[in-house]
Amino acid sequence: MKVITILITWLIGFGQVFAQTNFTYDAAGNRLTKAVIGQAAVASLSGSQTVSSGQPASLTIALTGVPPWSLTVVGSSPIVFSGIATSPFICTVTPASSTTYTLSSVQNSCGPGTLSGTAYVAVLIGNCTVMFTVKDGLWSDPTVWSCNRVPISTDPVTLNHAVTIPINYVGTAQRVLYSSGARLLYGLGSLLRIGF
Repeated sequence: MKVITILITWLIGFGQVFAQTNFTYDAAGNRLTKAVIGQAAVASLSGSQTVSSGQPASLTIALTGVPPWSLTVVGSSPIVFSGIATSPFICTVTPASSTTYTLSSVQNSCGPGTLSGTAYVAVLIGNCTVMFTVKDGLWSDPTVWSCNRVPISTDPVTLNHAVTIPINYVGTAQRVLYSSGARLLYGLGSLLRIGF
């Protein structure tokens, strides 16, 4: 008896494989078995940003596997979401102070899944007189800085990350302090003017 197995894969969204169905047939074409195989949940968190005090921030969670999903986001306290049917899932948070968010769990009908990613939400309090980096990036990118703007000549700044001054760009600051592991890299023809 000859057995033929046909594999059908369902593609939903952006080519994500959520489940597959295996059909097994004998040589005469009679279906012998049907098995639906699910895919475990995978969740990836992103969305680092800077917001003013009291302003909400939107975190993005990309999900794969068979929906619905349940997950827990952890910042200053855990936030549980369940019955999520679509990906990406947008989670809105309003931290009182600058907070790093991570995922502590994700699961679907296949059980617990795999987690990755973090998101840092920098909260500006008052008129933003203290400038520091919130992520690696370009000096000219406002989202690299805690005040969500590029430093000017009157700003004392603190580098907490690897920051690159772009090619042929002139950056300015009153002074620059470096935290442990921070780096300032220069593109070809770039310059940093201090105290002007």
